Amino acid sequence: YKYVVIARDNTGDTTFILFGKTAQRHLRKSVETMIEENPPEKDFIPDEIMALVE
Repeated sequence: YKYVVIARDNTGDTTFILFGKTAQRHLRKSVETMIEENPPEKDFIPDEIMALVE
């Protein structure tokens, strides 16, 4: 899958795009597992992703 990370500090921001196995290693869970463990609501964001948001 594709996982977009935006990093920001006082000098600006940049976007990192992680794909497939790299994204899976970063989130420590496969996309299949996240789909199985979370409700099928359109706007739902899994806890694993929300934990990364500051």
